[in-house]
Amino acid sequence: MAALAQVTQPAEGPDVSARLLALAPQELLALLERVWSRQWIVHPELVVWARPLHAWLTSSTPPAETVEAIHATARAAVRAGQLELTGAPDPWDRAQADLLGRMLDELRSHGAREAMGEHHTPPDVAALFSQFTVREADAPEPGRWFYEVAAGTGGIFRATAQHLRRRGLNPHGYGWSMVEIDPLAAACCAVNAVVWDLGPNVVIACADVLVTPDAHQQATAQRRRIRAHRDRVVGQAGLIATTRSAAALLNLPTAGNHEKGAP
Repeated sequence: MAALAQVTQPAEGPDVSARLLALAPQELLALLERVWSRQWIVHPELVVWARPLHAWLTSSTPPAETVEAIHATARAAVRAGQLELTGAPDPWDRAQADLLGRMLDELRSHGAREAMGEHHTPPDVAALFSQFTVREADAPEPGRWFYEVAAGTGGIFRATAQHLRRRGLNPHGYGWSMVEIDPLAAACCAVNAVVWDLGPNVVIACADVLVTPDAHQQATAQRRRIRAHRDRVVGQAGLIATTRSAAALLNLPTAGNHEKGAP
């Protein structure tokens, strides 16, 4: 569901839901891999921070029964209308709900939530909080950072982003720092930052802010390292592609394609 949340249904074009429903289990698995891979090019840090939601897919080959279960779950989510909530072209529409937050609540027992001290802020309360953050008489200046040290799945920031949009302000012009102790909830924050289109200035730390008061600074440094690694990988891939294209144009052999006797 986290991967499907990053699939958009164009306003005009083929029915993406119908195409998803037509995929065989292995085809769906390949699509999910491409979704995460493509997102890594754009927002590598968010993909890293969302790892608890996709490690099963990218770290090993899932067994056949898992593939079948994922296929059945994805089909059920699509048939229930997930893309209507998360796949709209307009981020205003995508940010009307926190689907992953609700999913996390449903999958965890009441006892498990109590043991973790996990109490997600109801949408109406989040909207009220955001009104104090984005006040009518004092619009936040672009470049300002918002901080949440018990972010859950990011519900308060969802409401804040919507208030900014309602006032004609773009969430891309602000910074969003979320700290959350629960790895799954922090991973949902990372996906929600994409779904709700919070922009390029997002920092997510999975930490206890009482134990790690500089969690934001550590996550910011981690983001720089992740982006630098992405840039190196993409740069190397571009160089390889350019070299191969030039070699093909000049009809020269490339590594792994040497003819016998070629220098």
